[in-house]
Amino acid sequence: MLAGLVLMLGAAATAAAADPALRVSENGRFLVNADGRPFFYLGDTAWELLHRATREEADAYLADRAAKGFTVIQTVALAELNGSRTPNAYGHLPLIDENPARPDVRDGPDNDYWDHVDYIIDKTAALGMYVGLLPTWGRYVTKDCWSEKVDSLFNVQNAEAYGRFIGARYHGKPVIWILGGDRQAPAEEQKAVWRAMARGIALGAVGREDYGPLLMTFHPVGPTASSSYFHADPWMKFNMIQSSHGPNREN
Repeated sequence: MLAGLVLMLGAAATAAAADPALRVSENGRFLVNADGRPFFYLGDTAWELLHRATREEADAYLADRAAKGFTVIQTVALAELNGSRTPNAYGHLPLIDENPARPDVRDGPDNDYWDHVDYIIDKTAALGMYVGLLPTWGRYVTKDCWSEKVDSLFNVQNAEAYGRFIGARYHGKPVIWILGGDRQAPAEEQKAVWRAMARGIALGAVGREDYGPLLMTFHPVGPTASSSYFHADPWMKFNMIQSSHGPNREN
């Protein structure tokens, strides 16, 4: 399902191997690789890929998208469609007791939900694409798209703890971090939760609150832009706009 439109200007497609050092150019106009080559962001939204697909299904989908020239696969670790309580294709849940501070991680390979996420992220990277990774869909912070409440699984404390976990696990992978997930965030309480998650990702990935090595943005509800909420935040490296599903939307 294509849930919005992301358009980044660029002059060249990604190289055969995804470069973890993707960053914003000095002039603020492009995403570029480590050597300064412009990167064209052509993303496909596979929101339930990590939650619903088998490895065989994921392999087929990713190979198809790579062949078609896509450069980013946007997907969600804690997925929208009952991702906190419905197991993945192998019977694994992401959290213990739906607690974001307690990811369900078990010893050994291929034994838990996160092992499956590892596989798909690595497969995506091997095909030369990036994962636009949403740590969670926005409903687990704010249930209703247009609400200004924090009324679901996340709060400031467990958002930072979860951010530390997921930041440490996927640091060094070709990941573009996308907070939010089809939600607005005008209220200070909402902003505090998303900022705590961003801080946790930095602490997990870098070991300190340093956003320099991280490429991070926010997926808003449509038709709005992340600049409405977090434009001046140090973790916000580029803005994302959702054009929405309704008729007569001007992009």
